[in-house]
Amino acid sequence: MYNQTKTCFLICTFTLFLCLNAFFVGNTAAQVNITPVAAPDDSGYTFERIEVEGVDFLALTASS
Repeated sequence: MYNQTKTCFLICTFTLFLCLNAFFVGNTAAQVNITPVAAPDDSGYTFERIEVEGVDFLALTASS
C-alpha cells in the first residue's frame, strides 16, 4: 500500500511539474521585450510621489 501511494504521489508531482513548466516556458516571449516604454511628452499626465510614514507598500488604485 505504501509503495502504491508513493508511486501515485510521484506521478502526480511529475505531472504538475510538466504542466507548470510548459506554462512558464510558453510565456517567456512576453518577458523578453527590453525596450523601455515611456509616455509621450504631451500625455497630459502629472505624476506625483506619495509617501506615507510607516508604510512599506502603497497601491493607489484611482485618483482624480
